[in-house]
Amino acid sequence: MNEFFEEGLAPQQCSMDREAAPVHSTGPRRGKELVVLGEDGTSAMLRSLARLDPPRDTPASAASGVRRGHSCGRKRVQAELEARLGVNVRGTTSPVTYRASVMLVAPHLAVANGASTYWERWLYARALAVRAGRRHMHQDASLVLHRILEQDLDVPASLIHIPVVQLSVKHAILLHVATALALAPDVLLIDNITASLDDGAAQRVRRAVQLHAERPGDNLSVVWASNSSAELRRLGLQSDFILHEARHEAMQRPPDHPHRLNQRDAAKKREPQSYEWFSSAAGRGRFEWLMGLAVTHAFLCQILLVSAAHVPASFGSSPVSSSSPISALWATAGEMFAFSTPSRAAVVDPTHPVNISFPSVLIAAGLLFITSILTYVLHLKLILTVIFAAVRCTVQLCLVGFVLIYIIRINTPLLTIGYCCMMIAAAGAETVQRLQYSYKMLPLHILGCQLLASCVSIVFALFIVTGVGIDAQYMIPMYGMLLGNSLTGMTVSLNTLLAEFAEHKANIEAFTCLGATRFEATRGIVARAVTMGLTPSLNQMSVAGLVAIPGMMTGQILGGTAPEQAAFYQIMIMFLIGSTSIVSVSLVNIVAVTVLINADHIILDEKITRTEKGPSWIEKAGHAVTRIFRGEGEAAPIPTSET
Repeated sequence: MNEFFEEGLAPQQCSMDREAAPVHSTGPRRGKELVVLGEDGTSAMLRSLARLDPPRDTPASAASGVRRGHSCGRKRVQAELEARLGVNVRGTTSPVTYRASVMLVAPHLAVANGASTYWERWLYARALAVRAGRRHMHQDASLVLHRILEQDLDVPASLIHIPVVQLSVKHAILLHVATALALAPDVLLIDNITASLDDGAAQRVRRAVQLHAERPGDNLSVVWASNSSAELRRLGLQSDFILHEARHEAMQRPPDHPHRLNQRDAAKKREPQSYEWFSSAAGRGRFEWLMGLAVTHAFLCQILLVSAAHVPASFGSSPVSSSSPISALWATAGEMFAFSTPSRAAVVDPTHPVNISFPSVLIAAGLLFITSILTYVLHLKLILTVIFAAVRCTVQLCLVGFVLIYIIRINTPLLTIGYCCMMIAAAGAETVQRLQYSYKMLPLHILGCQLLASCVSIVFALFIVTGVGIDAQYMIPMYGMLLGNSLTGMTVSLNTLLAEFAEHKANIEAFTCLGATRFEATRGIVARAVTMGLTPSLNQMSVAGLVAIPGMMTGQILGGTAPEQAAFYQIMIMFLIGSTSIVSVSLVNIVAVTVLINADHIILDEKITRTEKGPSWIEKAGHAVTRIFRGEGEAAPIPTSET
C-alpha cells in the first residue's frame, strides 16, 4: 500500500495557488486502501464521493500530488481521492449505475429501518445491482452473504431475518458491512463505522474488509474515514490524508434547516408549564373573567331554556295595540322561543324546515364554552383556542350565509366560479398553515393539485351526473365539501411525508446509496403517507349511514328533502370526495418527492423549513385591511434584539 501512495507523487505542499495537473479517470482502480483523518468534513466528503449530496465547486482537475499525512482542505483531499480511485463524481455516468459501484457504509444507514429486515434490504439491493449491470450478482450471491456473516464477521446468519428495530447497534453495523461486501462494489466508502463497536467486532470488520480488498477475485478499493486518530490506531491504520475543515459541517446549513432548528430549540429556555400560564396577576384576572363569563352565560342559557319550555301557544299575541313597537317586540320574542315548545313540536310539518334563531345558537355556544373549561382542568392550554375557533366559525358562517343569499339569487357563472376560486385559495392557505414542515413552492403545489382534482370532480358532477351545469345552489356546496375533505387528507399526508424527509432522512438514503431512484427509494414512505391521508375519507365512507348520517344528507333531510333523495345525493358526494382525495393526495406527494429529490436522486433536505406558527392567514388579512382603512400603508418591521 505504501508503494501506491509514494509512487509518482512529488513532495508538493498543499497550496491552493499552485497550478494543478489535470486528472483523467479511466474507471475505478481496485485493490487500494486510503485512510482519511479529520475532525470535521469527512462525512460530507464521503457523501459527495458517493453522489448523495449535490457536487460542490471541486473540479477533478484540482488534484495534485499530496504527501502522505499532509494536512489539506476538503476540496484538495476529495480531488485527490477521485484521482487515485479513478472515479468522477461529475461524470456522465447515471447515478443509479454509479452508486452500484461506489457504495457508502455509515452508522446512520446501518440502523435505518426503511426495510423491515436486512434480508429484505439485501434482496432489494441485489435486484438493483443486477439492473445496474453488475453481472457478478448471480443466484449464489446470498451464499456469499452468509459466508461473510458466519466466517468473516462471526455473526449468526439468522439475524438477517430479525426486524431492524429489534437489532442492537453492533449487529446492525455488522449486517450493514456484510451486505456491502456481498454486493462487491468497486469502491467502498467507510465512514467511521467501527466507532461504536468493541475491539473484537472492530478487528473482525477490519480483517473482512482487508480480505476482500486483497482477494484477487473480488478485490475492491476502500476509503476509511475517521475523526479519531485513536480509532485508526485501534484498527492498525495510518492516515494518508489529514482533513482540515475551517468550519463545522452543521454551521453551513441554512438557519431554518430542521436540524439547526432542533439544536436551537434545545438551547432555549424551557417553555412554561400549563399551570404557569395563570401564575401572574394578569393571568389570574383573565381566568377569573372567563370563569365569571362562563357562569353568567350558563345561568342565562338555563333561564332561556326554562322560559322556552313554558311558553303558551298564544305567546305571540300582543296585549297592546298591534301597531306599537312593544307589540312587534312581543311578537318577535314569541317567534324566538316558540320553536321548542311541546305544542309547536307536535305539529311540525316535515316538508318545511324549522328555523333556528340566533339566541338558540348562543345556547349551543354556551354548552361548548362550558365544556371547554375541561381543557383548563387537564392543563391543555386550549381554552383560548376553542374560543377563537368558535368565534371564527360563527363569523365566517354568518358571512357565508349572507353572501350566498345574493350569489344564489344572481346565479351567474362568473360570480359562482369567482367564489369557488376564493374558496380554493383559502383552502390552500389553511393547508400550509397546518403543516409542521414546508418548502418554498409548496403553497403553489398544493393549490395546483387541489385545483386539478376538485375541478375534474365538480365538472363530472355538474355536467354528467346531475346535468344542472354551473348553478350556484349546487356547485358551491358540493365544491366546499370536496375542498374540505381534500384539505384534511393533504394535511395528514404531507405532514407524514415531510416529517420523514426532515427527521428520518437515513431511511431514504439507505436505498438511494444502493442505486435506487427517487421514486423507488420513497415508495414505502409515499404509500404510507397516501394511506394516512386517505384514511379519513375511507373511514367516512365506511361508517356512512351505519354509525353516522353524513352532513349533506342531514342538511337535506332537515331542509325538507325526501330521505331517499338525500341518500342518493350523499352517495354521489361521497364518491366525489373519495376520487378528489385520491387524486389530490397522490399528486401532491409525487410533486413533493420530485422537488425534494432531484433528477440525480440526491435528497435536498435543505429545502425543508419548519412552518412558522404565527398568525393565520385570516388574521393577517384582517390586519392588512385595518392598515388600509387607517391609511398606514406597510406595517413597520418588528424590532429584534439584533437591531
